[in-house]
Amino acid sequence: MDAKSGKTRRIATGLVSATGLDVARNGDVFVSELFAGRITRIPAKGGDPRTFVEAPLPAAVELHAGKVYATLNVLSGLSGEPGDAPAGRVVAYRR
Repeated sequence: MDAKSGKTRRIATGLVSATGLDVARNGDVFVSELFAGRITRIPAKGGDPRTFVEAPLPAAVELHAGKVYATLNVLSGLSGEPGDAPAGRVVAYRR
């Protein structure tokens, strides 16, 4: 979306349960896909989206200092069953 004009442009299709995204300085878009179990990179200069990394239940994604930070296993520990403890974590991947 263009912040000034409000115009939108589709840059990708086929994403599964997209839950978070961030845009790199070069314009690449990184999207976490919760139920697809991956973080996808959409190239700024065209081209098909590609899996950046497979990851269990990713939700948020953030780019900083050459790394991709993500929250993983975000739906763990919700059953209420004994021993079902939250297993969520934050990880970093090199870009």
